[in-house]
Amino acid sequence: MKNKNIIFRVTEEEKDYISKKSSENGFNSISAFIMDCINNKISFEVDMKVYKQIAKEINYIGRNINQIIRSINAKKYYTENELKDINMNLEKIYELESKEFSRLSKLKFNVNNSSSVNRTLKKIIHDYEQASLPVPKAKLLKEVYKELREDFIFIIELIKDSKEIDDDLATYFIDSVLAGNVEKIEEGELISFYDEFELFSENIRIKTIDINYNFSENDWFKMKDILEKYNIF
Repeated sequence: MKNKNIIFRVTEEEKDYISKKSSENGFNSISAFIMDCINNKISFEVDMKVYKQIAKEINYIGRNINQIIRSINAKKYYTENELKDINMNLEKIYELESKEFSRLSKLKFNVNNSSSVNRTLKKIIHDYEQASLPVPKAKLLKEVYKELREDFIFIIELIKDSKEIDDDLATYFIDSVLAGNVEKIEEGELISFYDEFELFSENIRIKTIDINYNFSENDWFKMKDILEKYNIF
């Protein structure tokens, strides 16, 4: 039973703002909106040991490179072996950065993948049912659209920069997204579409670890299959 009150003071403008945000997010009461804001606050504890170790390794490699450079400056010429050593050390730094980027990409997937979104949706539903309030569909759909928007922006940038995808295909994809076709997906299929497109997007993110990667025709057709399945194209 909810029989306790918490009182806090706000200005008239702040009250109007909170009320407006509550309505925009599909809430029937300000109390429910505030509880949702509290329940969905996420915090992370970052283990800095990983980054300290990486920094230590990069500093060590950097000292090796500096020693070679100082030797070259002192004698006013360089050998082929010295160039190989410099390139080898630079490659080590690149491998360390690539390895960490890959780890962070997978971490991002673990945080933002469909199971994470589904947990968020289930929690929202649970909280409303516990409070005997109707579940606002607008709130549920907003969580999914927010994640999809980030993926679309990421893919659009890759397509625009690609050397393998012509401008007509890039425009075709962008126009389809801007036309609001995603918003037309049936609610029952939206999570399923999110699952498939998020997995595709995260696989592409991992590919971008390679600085020479270009969004390819093969990537395009894989994405096209997903979008056509849900009538986005």
